Amino acid sequence: MAAVYVVACFCAIIASGAGHETIYAEKGHVLTIKPPPISKFNDLIWKINGNKVVEYDGHHEQVYRSFKNRTVLDKSSGELHIKNLLFEDSGNYVLEVVLPNNTITTNLYPVKVIEKVSKITITCEGEGGHQAKLVCTAESTPRHFIEFEWSYAGTKQPGSNLTVPLGGKDDDTVYTCHVKNPLNEEEVSFTAKHCKPEKAQIVWPIIISLFLLILCIILGVIFRQKIKAKWENCRASCCTTEADPPTSINASGDAHVTTEELQPFNQKGELDENRNAGQELETVEVVKNGDAHSQSIDLPAV
Repeated sequence: MAAVYVVACFCAIIASGAGHETIYAEKGHVLTIKPPPISKFNDLIWKINGNKVVEYDGHHEQVYRSFKNRTVLDKSSGELHIKNLLFEDSGNYVLEVVLPNNTITTNLYPVKVIEKVSKITITCEGEGGHQAKLVCTAESTPRHFIEFEWSYAGTKQPGSNLTVPLGGKDDDTVYTCHVKNPLNEEEVSFTAKHCKPEKAQIVWPIIISLFLLILCIILGVIFRQKIKAKWENCRASCCTTEADPPTSINASGDAHVTTEELQPFNQKGELDENRNAGQELETVEVVKNGDAHSQSIDLPAV
């Protein structure tokens, strides 16, 4: 008799579960499962993959495992509400209802917890030439629920990649990527000419480089002129020398200056013959050991 009861329950679950489509719920949100109307019952039990979620015997309610503080059971209708959904909440939910005549009815509800489609992007690979490949990507978990489709010029093509022609009128073709999963659908468009680098993006770097080159040349010329001017001034001042002044010899034989300074050289450092012309030797009187005597020294006369 027990074996017959188990088989009967199993058949009831299979039969009732076949009529329910998969329920897709968004991660972090609330899952609501609405069973068929229930008039009277003795016991309600919600299970997932064979494990109890919540049980109500007509007097007391018991919530199990990770479903505590997240689950609300409508005791009159049997509706199940689970908030803050996790990916781990995916599975086969079964409602077992024990009727007053001890008959058990079951209902099966497959549930998949997923994320909405977001952040769709289109990138172009193989820029240049006469064709390129458009790649459409999106964020969603699990990824195997995502579907991609391209549409352009009245044509539709499934898949995330699309090879497109470039050049001429083809550059103005607009390609739209449609991405969807059981929760939502998003789309983004892309114009073929964006696969080619903009002309302005090529010209401006060249213009800026030429400007910087010309500026460096101008600054170099100005700096060179300043250095040259300073060098000439330094050379003019350093090359202007003065001749040693005439000296006399004292009693100890040491010489010392006795006459005014002479400048036999001009500002160019050359011997000024005009200035030296007519100069004669002077005789300097030398005093040594108290005796005075004359000694001739080749000194130009002032």
